[in-house]
Amino acid sequence: MNVTRVIKEINRGGFGIIEKVSCDDGNVYARKTFSPIPNPKITKKIIDKSRNRFIREVKIQSRLQEEYIIPIVHFDISGDNLDMQIKIPV
Repeated sequence: MNVTRVIKEINRGGFGIIEKVSCDDGNVYARKTFSPIPNPKITKKIIDKSRNRFIREVKIQSRLQEEYIIPIVHFDISGDNLDMQIKIPV
């Protein structure tokens, strides 16, 4: 699944961004991307720990099939650019 357009930024934090995106399957999703903001106070150790936490979150959430858990429809945790797309609740 490929993102064809970023519709808008939903939120941004110290370790990532959440965007509303449209994909080549014709649907709209929320994409959460691990993208730490450069900050001299944030050490490589903290970034690595946060990266591992993001990967754990994706792995766990992708296995959950509960009514009240928003499903992950696509994720990429194989390279430097970690991200996941989730269904946007209606």
